[in-house]
Amino acid sequence: MRPTRAKHKSLPEAARPARALLYDTRSLALASQRLTPGSLTQSPKPKAAPMRNLLTVTGTNLVAAALLAFFSIGCSSFSSLPEPVETPFTAVPITADSSGVEHVLLAQLPTPGWRFTLDATREDLRRRNVFVTLRQPQTGVAYPASPVSQRLATSVPTRTPITVYARVVAYENRESNPPHSLAMRTEERAIKETEKP
Repeated sequence: MRPTRAKHKSLPEAARPARALLYDTRSLALASQRLTPGSLTQSPKPKAAPMRNLLTVTGTNLVAAALLAFFSIGCSSFSSLPEPVETPFTAVPITADSSGVEHVLLAQLPTPGWRFTLDATREDLRRRNVFVTLRQPQTGVAYPASPVSQRLATSVPTRTPITVYARVVAYENRESNPPHSLAMRTEERAIKETEKP
């Protein structure tokens, strides 16, 4: 008698999805083992060029705004000063100390409480015009009757001669803008032998 082979029964319809899911899981596992780091494609990193360009533009705008503000302030203060007059300034004595790197002005004031301030400097044919204001002490405040000396830096090198124009303004009259009068001039310094090229 011939041996009889056992017939395999077909799986029920309900078991087929589970078996297909098992095969899909094994296929994914084998596929993951065959993958190498080089075969994986990485998404490109976002470039920093747009941010760098944005920072550059922003920095340029800030510098331009700062320069515009600087020149606007300088031009407004420069143009707000009236033209000086050649009438001698005799309110208080003003001299210049030119022994250092830059000219320093000295004002001999009758009492404390005065303010000695620099208004502006202007170029004028191989010399620099220096404009200063002397503001009187506040009215009603008692100051000792003792002369004082105040120094004021001009930021002008001593190798450049200067012409000083001064004016006196009352403490209360802050909006006053009188013209400056001629206070003094410094002579052009002779070039030393060591300073010659």
